[in-house]
Amino acid sequence: MRIMLDANVFSNLAFCNWLRGRADVEKMIPCIAYMELVYHHLKRGQTEDYTDAFLNLHGIGIVAFDAEIAKASARSAMGKWNFKEKARDYTIGATAMACEAMLATYNKKDFEWLPQDRVVSPEELMEPKK
Repeated sequence: MRIMLDANVFSNLAFCNWLRGRADVEKMIPCIAYMELVYHHLKRGQTEDYTDAFLNLHGIGIVAFDAEIAKASARSAMGKWNFKEKARDYTIGATAMACEAMLATYNKKDFEWLPQDRVVSPEELMEPKK
């Protein structure tokens, strides 16, 4: 399974512990969500190195923002919500789709434009499969 992580999921310690223990899951964060995570750590007096060490500890790779993801982000916004206000969300969602990954987020409503079977909360990911 491939999981793209929105920055807001890192507020859940149980989920972070679950991620760290899952070598069977490919874990990624879009570059724009990485920027948000660095910003939140800096606000708390941490450093960029702290963020990188945290991601390394959890086996999370950073997906670069490139021209293809930029175009997919713009296409996703056509006829939908305000691109100016939601550009980061379109970029996060487009990155998940480009990587053929599930998107883990606490803001599922911001990603209603994605196939809903691809957008999950951390709790839904941690639920044992029946």
